[in-house]
Amino acid sequence: MYMRICKPVISSLFAGIALVILSPLLLTISVLLLLFTRKSPFFLQTRVGYQGKLFKIIKYQNDDGCA
Repeated sequence: MYMRICKPVISSLFAGIALVILSPLLLTISVLLLLFTRKSPFFLQTRVGYQGKLFKIIKYQNDDGCA
């Protein structure tokens, strides 16, 4: 019962709480990246999921391309 009901509920609850707590920080980082780099702080990446199905994930830019 714990693995089927309690664990997913607890995981979802903690994920929601973390999202609410961290959203101001993520918003601040996004705005600063936008101001200093003059380009979008996000990019889309295509990944392979379950049974080879492609999906897109939104990610933060983590470098400036100068490396």
